[in-house]
Amino acid sequence: MTDRERSKVIAIDPGATCGVSIGVGSDIVGFYHLEADEFLQELWDALWTKDYQAYDRVVVERFVPRRIDNDAQRTIEIIGAIKFICNGSASGFAMVNAADKKKTMPLVPDWINNAHARDAEAIRLWDLRYGTWI
Repeated sequence: MTDRERSKVIAIDPGATCGVSIGVGSDIVGFYHLEADEFLQELWDALWTKDYQAYDRVVVERFVPRRIDNDAQRTIEIIGAIKFICNGSASGFAMVNAADKKKTMPLVPDWINNAHARDAEAIRLWDLRYGTWI
C-alpha cells in the first residue's frame, strides 16, 4: 500500500482555468491557477520530460455536465487531456466527485484565496483521507 503521508500529490480543479494544489501528506507544498493549455503543458513536462514522476498521484475533480455547452465541452476535453498525460506515466490517477469536496472544504486554509485553488486543495484533502489508494 502506498504511504499517503509521503506521497507527493497534485490535485486539479479542471476548467478553462485549472486550480492546482500540490501536497505531501497533510502539508501543502504549493497552490496556483493557470489557463488550461498552459497547465496541461506544465503537467506533461512534470510527468514526461523534466522531472519524470514529479508526482506520485494525480487527482482530478470529476465533472458530470447537466448539459453540454462550450464551457462544459472544454472541461471534458481538459479532463481527457489530463487522463491522457497520466496514462502510462508512473503517477497514479484518481478522480473525486465534485460533491465530495464539501466534506473537506472547511479544512482548506483561508490563506488559499483563489477559488479554483481552494477547490483543488479540498479535492486533495478528500483523496488523502478517503480515497482508494493501491
